[in-house]
Amino acid sequence: MPTPEVLRALARHSVATLCSTDPRVRAMAATLTPLFPGARIAGPAKTARITPGQNAAIHQAVHSARPGDVVVVSAGGDAAFGPFGDILATCCRNQGVQGIVIDGTIRDVAAVRAMRFPVFCLGANPTPTAKSDPGAIDLAITCGGVSVRPGDLVIGDDDGVVVVPADVAEGAAAVGARERHIFDRLANGETTCDIFEIHDQSAGREPVLAPPTEGGGEPPPGFYDMDDPAHGIPRRLAPGVRARIFGGDRAMLSLVALDPHAEGPVHSHPEEQWGVLLEGSGDRMQDGHRVAVEPGSFWRTPGGVPHGFIAGPRGARILDIFSPPRPAYLSGQAETRTP
Repeated sequence: MPTPEVLRALARHSVATLCSTDPRVRAMAATLTPLFPGARIAGPAKTARITPGQNAAIHQAVHSARPGDVVVVSAGGDAAFGPFGDILATCCRNQGVQGIVIDGTIRDVAAVRAMRFPVFCLGANPTPTAKSDPGAIDLAITCGGVSVRPGDLVIGDDDGVVVVPADVAEGAAAVGARERHIFDRLANGETTCDIFEIHDQSAGREPVLAPPTEGGGEPPPGFYDMDDPAHGIPRRLAPGVRARIFGGDRAMLSLVALDPHAEGPVHSHPEEQWGVLLEGSGDRMQDGHRVAVEPGSFWRTPGGVPHGFIAGPRGARILDIFSPPRPAYLSGQAETRTP
């Protein structure tokens, strides 16, 4: 756990500044915004995970939190309920909780705003919740597309929320000296191009991609648009799970799209393959393990090992790469599962 001195040093910096300190400092999705301008939090994470329509785990987290903690709730992006409101905000104040971050909606917005209790959330929904599902607390969760472990430092301001892993907190806290040095150089007449060594390297170079022709036009040979359904060989892997296959001489690429809450196999090949979650959220399944993943998470699957995916409420899009290419896929003769 970082020392109180390190936490105080981090709290002096803005979210934007902290994002520049270390690649392991991750910003949550821009959809998580402060309930009122000027809201600010800085403290260790007290984590909770709930299912849509339930909030018992939030009560448990609040009443077992230590003064100065920030309650971070994984709600899976659900916007159909309000699992946090003025009663829980009052409990947080009584317990000394600094604020709450939840990738879901809340209720009693006017009352919570009037309390000036810091909340970062997806918006408002007045629908009440039940308490029949206990959920879970004090575990690694995903909130706003970022992994959060108990004790990680959570900083929030008008720019959003960042998570500073406990093991990099001390280095991140020292960013102030670098920022001051940059402003000192600007005051002495240097430009940002001088400071960051940005030089014009475009002279005499041809563009990598030709500019689009008037009215659109086709891209150069060998270039594909992952958002264009006309590109790639389509496959249906399961209900709500679709893939498009792209292949070359030495490797193949599979772009898998899953509808919200869809579940199914991704691929099982005799070749080793690598995958990355491009968009959305969900859980990856392999060898009996189920692991929550976030955009940017990537993984290796040994050859011949089946694996699958359960998409979150926003669906998911996965990129798989494997080699060598399979001729049956590229010819369109591979087995296609239908719903």
